[in-house]
Amino acid sequence: MITHSKSGVRYLTIRDYQTKPWKNGKGMTHDIFLSPENSDHSGFDLRFALSPITEAGPFSSFPGADRIITLIEGRALELDFDGHIERLEPLQSLRFDTGLAPMGHPVGGPVRVVNVMARRGVWDIESCAVVDHATLCCGSDELLFLIALSEGWCVGAGADAQVLEPLSTVIVTDQAEPELTCRGAGHALIAQLRRHS
Repeated sequence: MITHSKSGVRYLTIRDYQTKPWKNGKGMTHDIFLSPENSDHSGFDLRFALSPITEAGPFSSFPGADRIITLIEGRALELDFDGHIERLEPLQSLRFDTGLAPMGHPVGGPVRVVNVMARRGVWDIESCAVVDHATLCCGSDELLFLIALSEGWCVGAGADAQVLEPLSTVIVTDQAEPELTCRGAGHALIAQLRRHS
């Protein structure tokens, strides 16, 4: 079930995510959010996804989009860009042109990642980081994405407080209250995006 606590703030649980094949058919992903609404993997402007990687294989190519991938579970993930290797350790992120489609090699067993993707010239990914607390401030033409990586995360205060299950998401747009305080006992991934001007 999708719930809205206030205008511009959307809460999604893992039960709301849409499980779909990878664009290249080599695995499965859980789409958290796609914009515009009802867009697919070929026509999105924004895409947030939770993806298991169980074996070595090529990433899907999304020409014209930037991606930040963050390793949230597992020992390590190596990405091979035609011989140039980037290695992600737990809770590390990497930004790259997602049209490049590197080979992914999970190290020491399956891993799970969060992908933040934005169509170049439409949205800019201004920041993406794992934190243990935050105040969400969403300005004009901005969007904030938070996914709880552990138990204990709460957004807001008092009667409006929303406790987040692990891997639940909060999406905040510029119609929201100017500040939302988030607190947790572990980590969350937060991305800030702005419409390209």
